[in-house]
Parts: sequence; structure tokens; C-alpha cells
Amino acid sequence: MHHISEWHSFDPRDRQTYPKVDAPVQVRYESGALSVGFSHDFFPPSHYFLDSLITGSRYIKEEALPDL
Repeated sequence: MHHISEWHSFDPRDRQTYPKVDAPVQVRYESGALSVGFSHDFFPPSHYFLDSLITGSRYIKEEALPDL
């Protein structure tokens, strides 16, 4: 997978750890599983999660996204 940033830790209660740009991202879950999509698919823009299984994210190149 071609990525353009390093992994960033995610804390659902800390808005500073949410992606800053609505762009393609790869997310990592507590289980170690990975998913790709646009950041707005994983991180609500207007409110905090109360809890999340996501532990980290990184920006990726758009061509790395599957056909959605």
C-alpha cells in the first residue's frame, strides 16, 4: 500500500487526534485489522466518538482505495 504519512495514534475523546483533512486514509483497529476509505467514513466531522475500536490512522494515496 502506498501511503503518504506515518501512523498517527487515535483517541476518540481527543479531537486533536482526528484526521485534519477529508482524504483517503487507512485505519488500524484494536484487533490489528486494517480498513481503507475516506476519513469522513471513519471519523464524524461534527462530534466525538464516545468509544472507538480504531487505534490509529494514516493518509494514503487515492489510487490505493478499492473501487467504492
